[in-house]
Amino acid sequence: MTQVTSPYLQIKEANLIDNSITEFEYVEYLPRDSNNMNKFGLQIFETRDDDVFLLPHKAYLEIRGKLQTTANANYHDDDVISLVNNGWSLFQTAQYQLNNQTIENINLYLPQASTMLNLVTFSDDYSRSTASNMLWYKDTGSGLVSLKRNFPVIAGDSNAATVRAGVIDMIETYNSNQRANFGFSARQNITTGNKQITLMLPLSQIFGFCRDIDKVFRGVKHSLIVDREIANNYIMRANGVAAGTFNINHISLWMPKVKPSLKIESEINSQLLKGHIKQLYFEQMRVYRTMYQPTETNMTWRITTQPGTELPRHVFVAFQSSERDDNQEMNNMVFDNANLRRISCRINSTQYPEREFECNFSPQNRNYSRLYMSFLDAVNKYQDTDTGCQLSAEDWASLYPIHHFDVSKHNDRLKNSSADIEIRFSLGGNFRNIANNADQPFYVYAVVLSDRFFQLEGLSGRMNVII
Repeated sequence: MTQVTSPYLQIKEANLIDNSITEFEYVEYLPRDSNNMNKFGLQIFETRDDDVFLLPHKAYLEIRGKLQTTANANYHDDDVISLVNNGWSLFQTAQYQLNNQTIENINLYLPQASTMLNLVTFSDDYSRSTASNMLWYKDTGSGLVSLKRNFPVIAGDSNAATVRAGVIDMIETYNSNQRANFGFSARQNITTGNKQITLMLPLSQIFGFCRDIDKVFRGVKHSLIVDREIANNYIMRANGVAAGTFNINHISLWMPKVKPSLKIESEINSQLLKGHIKQLYFEQMRVYRTMYQPTETNMTWRITTQPGTELPRHVFVAFQSSERDDNQEMNNMVFDNANLRRISCRINSTQYPEREFECNFSPQNRNYSRLYMSFLDAVNKYQDTDTGCQLSAEDWASLYPIHHFDVSKHNDRLKNSSADIEIRFSLGGNFRNIANNADQPFYVYAVVLSDRFFQLEGLSGRMNVII
């Protein structure tokens, strides 16, 4: 047993003061085609400061624009329309490059992937406060139900039974899949009418490189490449409201410029001149999607084969009705439980978990606690009494059934070989249409977080990236 001294009694300890940085300022980078910021297609942002220390860990994308009709007219304040949850839903792809070499690439389905990871990682406090800066107002229902719901009490009627019936009616409405959507109403309030909104989108929310590596770079060109999503996938509106689009009038990349003190800069320069080499690690994100017909209820989906240097650590799977895609009258930022009965992940010959997940999402059975626990364990939210999770068990089951597989524990044989990733699932019946309960094709999304290594070496006083 090791004896320790309480910090209250450590009266001889020296104070820790950080004077290693003398300047910390954000630098703005406009897109390569700055005369047409609202164009569809690729937008490319590049840094041009070769002799300064840049910190991509704190970089973010700033977007200013207005929600308008396709004829560029403003909506009325009470029009039932808004952007879907999550500002990253404005883009379908994102790529990060160092010295024109791709370090991380989310080639499609960025909205669904970033939403899934935000639901996993955000605490409830962060979701309701700081995340609003990125237009994160979590949906509490799958539809557009108004918040203005009143108890059905007759004027002057003090009958307790009537009041009690009204309360029960509200509870049942709230607990249904079409319950009042607080998130949509919040977004509607700030996007309709003649309002410009501003979004700040941290790159660390989508790129593991920016999230996990908190080191400065000098002499390295950083490039961010994003591709706009189609309007039908980032707008949600009621039937009869004119189709909309989001017109961007300003977009730029902001990245901190860090100036170290003379002493620290001298030490860094000495290391770089010696050709100092350091290996860096982060968890990269890859996204996959496949489509099944409603009758395909017992399937094995081979997602991908990854090389031994990119071992998977976490796999997240979600089901979604195909009618949510390319449709402004549907919400594509919530997911469907698909009447799921069994699901597991297999890497080569190893199944995760060893005993597959068995579940039942019907109200009469409510058997999904193991899956919910696995969702919480993705970022150690289970038994986390300080920060916790933004999703209750019922929210998770009805709106956000994201299935997490912890595949980080690998046997020695797998560590230097390729990894074949498969998802096996069984549904309790044909996948059904949301609107009329008819058979409907469905999508399965998979987000895979896996190892990524690269080297940073000193070269003539600057840094060189070896991928």
